[in-house]
Amino acid sequence: MKIFITGVAGYIGSHMALELLERGRHVVGIDNMVRGSQNALDVLSEFSTFTFIRMDLSGDIERIFQRHSIKTVFHFAAMASVAESFKMPMMYHRNITRCTQRLVDAMIAFNVGNLIYSSTCAVYGQPDSLPITEMTATEPTSPYGVAKLAAESYIKSKQSTTFTAQILRYFNVVGARADGRLCEARRLLDHRVLRGRRPPAV
Repeated sequence: MKIFITGVAGYIGSHMALELLERGRHVVGIDNMVRGSQNALDVLSEFSTFTFIRMDLSGDIERIFQRHSIKTVFHFAAMASVAESFKMPMMYHRNITRCTQRLVDAMIAFNVGNLIYSSTCAVYGQPDSLPITEMTATEPTSPYGVAKLAAESYIKSKQSTTFTAQILRYFNVVGARADGRLCEARRLLDHRVLRGRRPPAV
């Protein structure tokens, strides 16, 4: 059985993929490479157990489940800039909420029952008290946070005895691997945002 990773050339996705590959797992990863790292792909491609498919989640993801025996999905693919989301709220809704809905529906249709979803602390907005816990009210103040929370809600609504999900809300994921093989590449994203480029769905 294989593990499917969306956004595999991204920061968190590539680190997760490398960890799994080093443990002898078979990984099938997709990324549209609008914001993905070619260096990350080069590192992952050193493993014969890694399969990369360049595509969006708006594409034919059903084909992946037809061709590969997938056991678990790690869903990392998403645009991830609070500032940018205010400029393109509908793009963030399509990229995050609708693409997540498509992925979940495809998983259920092909009996893939395990999802790990990459969410964000942005779903909390500006809480009245600290520290934030899982019991803190979710009141997002950005289109990015709203889109992520809507995706979370859809995932939760689909959970059953045959489809389970774990949702991870990150706070400022930073750093690099100790061996230096993978690290952050924020400069590329910042230039693209400043140039006003409108990426397609991830």
